[in-house]
Amino acid sequence: MKTRKIKLGKGEFEHISDVEMPYSIRDARDYFLDAVKEVKPEVLDDLANEPFRLYKAAGLAFERELYKKEFADLEHFARIRAIAPLESQHRWNHPRWFEHFENNIVDYDENTRAMQKSIFDWSKSHNLDANWCRARAYETLDWWYWSESFYENRLWNYETEMQPVFSNRTDIFFTFKYRSTYPVFGFRPDEERNITEVFKQELKSFLDERERIAKENGMVKPKQKREYLHFIWFAYFQVKEWTQPQIQNKFNASRRTVGEALDNIRNLLKTPNDPKSELTRPLSKVGRPRKD
Repeated sequence: MKTRKIKLGKGEFEHISDVEMPYSIRDARDYFLDAVKEVKPEVLDDLANEPFRLYKAAGLAFERELYKKEFADLEHFARIRAIAPLESQHRWNHPRWFEHFENNIVDYDENTRAMQKSIFDWSKSHNLDANWCRARAYETLDWWYWSESFYENRLWNYETEMQPVFSNRTDIFFTFKYRSTYPVFGFRPDEERNITEVFKQELKSFLDERERIAKENGMVKPKQKREYLHFIWFAYFQVKEWTQPQIQNKFNASRRTVGEALDNIRNLLKTPNDPKSELTRPLSKVGRPRKD
């Protein structure tokens, strides 16, 4: 398997917020779900069966085709402009998984209750029994209903919300000026060396200052994981129910390397201070611990 180097997060620092999920955790979850699709595509095939059917029956999806017919007489771009605010309204009014379905029993609609149960059953059957996995599955169903190609290609929905980087800061431009009398005075090699040295010093000061501002605004360095292969290992362990020795043998890796990688990925995926976000496996499926 080809080595794939990755980075988590969108920058050197990120916000830690009780409202918005840090990009590093979002990225880690995206990489893991990609690995799940690669290692066990049946996970998405199962989601495309009963949960998708029940999602449509619950009437929660955006009826794009219906609106296409309603605005069929409009020109192409006029039709897009007419549908766009309806899509936006759907996203705003679309029930949120965490608020409506994760910790609440649906008692207002039989079809919606069946859809809720099917997603819980799906998540447990594939050892994806974490609240964020169910939320992602729910949003994926909505995405599939919106686009047939997404459904046919079994693509996960990916989170795209933006987060602020700096607060109350407009000095985001790095400018460099250097007073030079070249070529009247000085020779080219010397002038290049002098300009480069001053540029490096000013660039370092600029970057140091930006990091200082980031820290002042409560930003921190995100946890990192450079090897996508470790997400593959965790997918084998979690949804394929492989034992650690099986993973070691397949990938010719040491017991310590695999064990540390599995623990690291599990910690990267969970929401801080939220035990319901942690992926675990039933003890009967993990196998007996191996002696050193």
